[in-house]
Amino acid sequence: MFALVLVAVLFFATEYFSGGAIRAGARDVAAVVWGTSRSTYDTTGASGFFKSKVVLAKENQALRKERDALLTMQFQNDVLRSENASLRAFLNAHEAHPDGIVAAVLSRPGISPYDTFVIGMGEGDGVTVGDWVLVAPGLVIGEIKEVGAQTALVSLFSAPGYAKEVLLREALLTYTGQGSGGGVVQAPRDLEVQVGDLIYLANSGLSLGVVGHVSAKPEDAYHEVLIAPPANLPALRFVEVVHPQVAAVQE
Repeated sequence: MFALVLVAVLFFATEYFSGGAIRAGARDVAAVVWGTSRSTYDTTGASGFFKSKVVLAKENQALRKERDALLTMQFQNDVLRSENASLRAFLNAHEAHPDGIVAAVLSRPGISPYDTFVIGMGEGDGVTVGDWVLVAPGLVIGEIKEVGAQTALVSLFSAPGYAKEVLLREALLTYTGQGSGGGVVQAPRDLEVQVGDLIYLANSGLSLGVVGHVSAKPEDAYHEVLIAPPANLPALRFVEVVHPQVAAVQE
């Protein structure tokens, strides 16, 4: 504390007897610093340095937006090309049922609940309740459950509790929906069933699935046959709506 007081006394004494030389020197140094700073600011300001940074930032932001828009457009074009290819293939297959109605899938299976999905065709297009829904010639996955003016609700045969008479290796059996696109059939033990066998709706010639697994136990009188859907249901984009009588006759 004594040393600090001594330094302060010496400083003020020097400043007093020197006639303010210390303050003048400090002002001179400060003036140089302030002048240099102002000169630098004026120079960079006049050259547009800071202004250029703002402009460049805005231009970069605009370029990023343009790039994102182009990427989005490219993605949409890829989707449209894929959908067009799928539609062309489906229309070629549509020749098997020229009276059928090709409809776009609006909500794919797996998104809609209870093994259902919505298509973009309705009563105004000739769709009626009970029509069958095909994913390819000879492959049926469900039927029209409800019909609106421009849309319709499809119920998959795999919906829980759904029951249909089917043919499996010429044996008339009962197919029961289990949900998630699959179903089950109880087959007699002496019926030789293999994975990959097609299962058909009775009196139609249309397949509704393929044998995916056979659970066989020697002590059981029946085998539990698990039926997998005939198509990749979540990837569906288009289906064909056909009246059951027309489909049965043509098949």
